[in-house]
Amino acid sequence: MNIVPHDHAFGRDQAIDAAFQPLDAPTDWDAVIRDAAQINPEALIAELRAGEPYAVNELNVLKTWRLNTKIRIAHRYRRGLPQHDKHTCASCGVRASVPTITREWRVGQCLHCEEMPMLFPAERMDRGPLFVAWDSASGTWGLAWQRGGVGDRDKTAAVVVIGFGSYWDAYASLIAPMRFATIYSRACPPGTSVDAGALTPAGELFQQTLPLTPERWVAFCREQMKKATPEGVEPYDWEIRQACDSFFGKSQD
Repeated sequence: MNIVPHDHAFGRDQAIDAAFQPLDAPTDWDAVIRDAAQINPEALIAELRAGEPYAVNELNVLKTWRLNTKIRIAHRYRRGLPQHDKHTCASCGVRASVPTITREWRVGQCLHCEEMPMLFPAERMDRGPLFVAWDSASGTWGLAWQRGGVGDRDKTAAVVVIGFGSYWDAYASLIAPMRFATIYSRACPPGTSVDAGALTPAGELFQQTLPLTPERWVAFCREQMKKATPEGVEPYDWEIRQACDSFFGKSQD
C-alpha cells in the first residue's frame, strides 16, 4: 500500500484510513477445507509458477501463501491426512490449529490467525506492552496493558479496551498503529520515520476512562495518528536508539 504524494496532511489521512483496512478480505478457510475435494492442486501449482519471479511486496506474500496453503490442503485430502490438529489455536483459542509448521511453535495456529499478519502487514511489530486478551468479565475480546517482568519492582497492568466481537477484530485494532507507521513512513524523507511506539502514549492513554470501547479506542488511535509527523524526527533516530540500547544492554551483562 502506497500513499499518494499530495501533501503532508493528505498523505497522513490516507495512511490513517488504510491502517484499519486489511489488504484483502479474510479467507474462509473452513469453507476451503470443506471443499478440499474440489481443489485442483496441479492448476494451483501452475498458477503459482506462472507468476515467478515474484516481486517482494505485501500482496505477493499474501498471494503465494494462499496458493501454497490451498495446495497443501488438497494434497492432505488426497492422502487422507487430517486437516486439523488436536490442539486449539494458540492465538484465538477458538479454532483448531493446523497440523503443519506454523508461526506459533508451542501448539500451533489456525489458518485464520496465520493469515492475519499478512492482511495487516507491518514492518516493525512494536506493540509495546499492549496485547490481545480475553476479558472474562464481559465475555469479549479486548486489549490489555502490561509492563514489567519477573523481578521488576515497577509493574503496570490494565484492561485498556473491551467489547471486540472476535480475536481478529481485536488484533486488527491492535496492529493499526504499527500498520499506520509502516504506510506513512514510506513517504517520509530518507532516514526518517514515524515511531509506532509513540502512537499509543501511556500518558495520554491512561488519562482516558478505561476500559475503552472499540469505537473509542479507534478514535484515540486516529487522534494520535493525526499528530504523527516525520518533521523534527532525527534521521535514523530509531536505528540509533536500537544500537545504543543494544550496546548498553551488552555492557551490563
